[in-house]
Amino acid sequence: MQRIETDRGIRFCQSFTIANTAPNAKYVAIHYWLEVTEPSFFSLLEWHSFSPTSPTAIAPGEIKTITLNFDIPAHAAPGIYHYTIAYKSEQHINKTVRHPLQFEVPSIQPQQETLNVRIDPGTTAEMPCLLRPGRSVTFTINIENRSAFSDLIYLNCAGLPPEAFTIEYLNRNSQSVDAAESVDGLRLEARHCGENCGEIRFTVHPPKSTPAGNYSPTLQLISMNASELLTLDALHIQVLAEAHLEAELSPKVRSVPQEDASFTLTIRNRGNVEQTLRLDARDSEKRFQFTIENSTVTVPPNQEMAIVLNATPRQQWQRPFWGKPIRSLVSLYLIPTDLVSATPPYPPQAKLLWFPQPKWVLAALLLLGASTILSLLGLVYRFNRQPITTADVLTFSPTKRTYLEGASNAVRLNWAVRNPETLNRLVLVQLDEGAEIQSKAYNFSTSIPQELQAKSDQDNGCRRVRPEIPAQSAPVLWELPLPDLPWFSSLQQPANYTKIECQGIPFVSSQSGTFKYRLKLFSKSDTRVPIVQQTTETVTVKSTGSSQSSEQSPLFIERSSETDRRPQILSFTLNGQDATSQLTHTFPVASGDVANVEVSWQVADENGLEVELLPFSGAVKPRGSITYPIMPGNLKTITLTARNRNGQQVTQSVDIQAVVADVPRSPRRMPRRSMPQPSPSTSSTPSPEVTPTPEVTPTPEVSPSPEPSVSPMPTPEVSPSPSP
Repeated sequence: MQRIETDRGIRFCQSFTIANTAPNAKYVAIHYWLEVTEPSFFSLLEWHSFSPTSPTAIAPGEIKTITLNFDIPAHAAPGIYHYTIAYKSEQHINKTVRHPLQFEVPSIQPQQETLNVRIDPGTTAEMPCLLRPGRSVTFTINIENRSAFSDLIYLNCAGLPPEAFTIEYLNRNSQSVDAAESVDGLRLEARHCGENCGEIRFTVHPPKSTPAGNYSPTLQLISMNASELLTLDALHIQVLAEAHLEAELSPKVRSVPQEDASFTLTIRNRGNVEQTLRLDARDSEKRFQFTIENSTVTVPPNQEMAIVLNATPRQQWQRPFWGKPIRSLVSLYLIPTDLVSATPPYPPQAKLLWFPQPKWVLAALLLLGASTILSLLGLVYRFNRQPITTADVLTFSPTKRTYLEGASNAVRLNWAVRNPETLNRLVLVQLDEGAEIQSKAYNFSTSIPQELQAKSDQDNGCRRVRPEIPAQSAPVLWELPLPDLPWFSSLQQPANYTKIECQGIPFVSSQSGTFKYRLKLFSKSDTRVPIVQQTTETVTVKSTGSSQSSEQSPLFIERSSETDRRPQILSFTLNGQDATSQLTHTFPVASGDVANVEVSWQVADENGLEVELLPFSGAVKPRGSITYPIMPGNLKTITLTARNRNGQQVTQSVDIQAVVADVPRSPRRMPRRSMPQPSPSTSSTPSPEVTPTPEVTPTPEVSPSPEPSVSPMPTPEVSPSPSP
């Protein structure tokens, strides 16, 4: 560290440069200031100034010179002054750069030897006078006047507050050397007189709260005969460190849970050094854990600090249920973290009273115990029965591997499904080289759809069957010694699952070729993603002109000599809208109402033409319309098929559904129940698949039922139209 010597009554300047040369530098502002650590150097803060003043802006690549000026007064105390220049930029506000410096102010030497001064005891910076807080030390200054004139001497002190020192002036008589009297200044006679010697007693008594550290007060002698100010060397005093702490925990007693388990710790630093402490709280019963705002605290000298301590039980179940409260003694330990700290005081203590539970808690525990026993019995019952599983496909296959094209020669599919109660819908899909080209959905959310229900005199259709009793996979808890009671004996009966078998379900193919068929199951919990799906082997659908197997020869219809021409569907609409414009049509209705969908069609008429409208059994006229009511939540598929006498056919399918929406509720009326009019070619012979539809009287309000009920399919209303 460089030391520069200067003098009093001049301006001492020191320059330093700051450069903005960082990569990607920007236009920034630099803040700089002066730092002083020792109290004897605080006068530098009054003497200094910066040019230019802080802050100053520096452009990218610019180098700026900053000048630090010290205006040293004439009465400046001699000694070495330590200081630090600190600066930082706005870009790096958390990074401060510091440069420690120092300069020396020399002692004043009198121009002529007029006074002889001696200080006892003498001190140096290396060997200061050690002083404890609250104690005092007296320095004796002996002065001899060697001039030819009488003088009056005064002593002044810089660097200490007035209450920290006392000055006494003592004149000594030449005739009586031991006698001394106190005067307001030291009177010294001329050299030729006998009373030219005197004594000044300078007593230093800093307050007990004075911070520990090194102090360098400067003594100045003022002579009434001399115009200049005579400055003596500085005294060097070291105030020793003294640590003394006081701690108190309040309140002395806390009752839990009637009161908040919180305490206030008050720490008082009666010493003259800063105290850094770590806090550790414990209780005698070890049933509480403590939370402190700051686990480490710093208390400045002669100050106090309040800290909140919160206690919480480690385990709530340790609280007593009856009897006397638990008494626990809380102790807070203050552990010093530095070497200057004093021995910590005795840990402050307080009491915690943890009262028993109220009586209603004991009653609740008894009820809880009874319910636990019942729950365990329920678990025994639950885990000794076959768990209810989701729906699953047991079998899925076509009736034959080869079929003819046409609605009357539809592909017949067989399947068996387990646990259909969890189903929302079942979807059949026709695949052509892995791509889905046709699909048909059936609603299983309430029961077996009416169009799939098997007739008593037919094998085709869906019906519930009694499944085989599955192997028990749950733990055999009934082998435990259970009481011989009817209810416990029922635990040994494993639960059965439900099963639906469907035979000969038709799927009309719109074209000939080789296809695969896939069965998808959608659960009620997730109607978007199938929970299981299964695909058949390849099925061949031949056109009526292709070769046939022996089992299909009775279904072959001999072609006529007329030119091959497929039937034409002129129109197929739902409520006047083209049915083929979208795959699914949605009709909003009010809650508790039904949607009446008007289905209209027209097919180019020709000899031998057959027209079918599914799910309505039987043939219909080439032109007509019906009103089809559908309940909210149902998804129905309407298929229109036209087939000529050569076996060629055209099929169009569409899905319809009704959803509940915020629309005005229309007055409900009873739709007319009538079946579509059959065409003359098929009216004489009833179709074996036609099933009379029961009359259903709709109710104004849909009342909830604890068990799902089977709603029969509403019968469409037919609007008669003349045959073309």
